[in-house]
Amino acid sequence: NNWITTHQEGVIVLYPMQAPNRRVERRTDIVEILQKQYKVHNVMNLSHYESKGKFLEGTGSMIFEHTHKIAYASLSSRTSTEVLDRFCNSMRFQPITFQALDEFDKPIYHTNVLMSVGDKFAIICMDAIKEPSDQEDLIASFRKTQKEIFKISYEQMKNFVANCLEVTNNKGERILVLSERAYQHLEESQRKRLENYVKLLPCPLETIETYGGGSARCMIAEIFLPK
Repeated sequence: NNWITTHQEGVIVLYPMQAPNRRVERRTDIVEILQKQYKVHNVMNLSHYESKGKFLEGTGSMIFEHTHKIAYASLSSRTSTEVLDRFCNSMRFQPITFQALDEFDKPIYHTNVLMSVGDKFAIICMDAIKEPSDQEDLIASFRKTQKEIFKISYEQMKNFVANCLEVTNNKGERILVLSERAYQHLEESQRKRLENYVKLLPCPLETIETYGGGSARCMIAEIFLPK
């Protein structure tokens, strides 16, 4: 999910990756398959920013709220404001940026570690956001876009509760894909509140969580391209 996003306007965006060994994930054959199966009007390639040491790692760096065209982004070495502004200006997203720190006051490497935004809810580790003004901006945005806010703890964040993704199945049902580990670390009251909006689909993802530093959201790149 870090090197590519697709958009309803018929645009594919390719992203600059910080780690050199992850840059090889950008595959032209996948882009060509999408171009054959969907209406693609433009491929916006931002990977040239790698030569400038500036990065924006797709939906690791940005959490999209598609209905209102908002891109939430926690700034870090993997999320450059320059590249973010280039993306948002081109795709007409409103950027909402903030600083997020772990328990040791180090920047959290990806935004999708600490937050997820669904159609009717937002899951976020607000403790990681130290600036009151950043917290206020986020809460105001969630309220404006009519999201119920689920605040999670550092412990829940470390167990990938925020690294989840709302999808729709072929029956039109809204599903929240998350790991079994994340599901087990949700409080019972949180599960019940989430089930007002989505069906929970916990999956066994021990390998990527143990060795890859990610979870369910990191494994999925959505296709929004028109047929």
